[in-house]
Amino acid sequence: MREVSQADERRKKIVGKIWHMLFCGTFVAYMYTLIMIVYYSREPGSRTGVADMVLWSTWGMTLQMHAYFIENIVLFIPFGLLFPLVFKNWMKWFTIPVGALISAAIEYTQLITGRGYCQLDDFVTNTAGAAIGFFIYLILYAGWLIWKKIR
Repeated sequence: MREVSQADERRKKIVGKIWHMLFCGTFVAYMYTLIMIVYYSREPGSRTGVADMVLWSTWGMTLQMHAYFIENIVLFIPFGLLFPLVFKNWMKWFTIPVGALISAAIEYTQLITGRGYCQLDDFVTNTAGAAIGFFIYLILYAGWLIWKKIR
């Protein structure tokens, strides 16, 4: 009976490592896509020296401006979901601050390179997206723990 238990433990560890590798690969693909969207979808120098530090200025009056605003939130939801899956244990609690730091780095780089507008709204909405993704992760994780317990 003990051999079966050890075999089950080994199998669980292997399956856990496979899942972790899948999450890592997905996170790398997401970060690559994020970089391509925020930097390389724009001409270099096309928006030189543009910085908008007025909060909620990008919400605008048109549906297209609303869509850009919401797009910035949606863009970081995968970060909030994937970061705690890749960086387990205590690091997962840094998901929102790291999301904010990455968003600040993106905005600063856009300001310096002119590849995109440096906007306070983008920073706030990206960070909100990371927070929403993290809270979705917490809900799913709690559900998984409950399912695992009753199984």
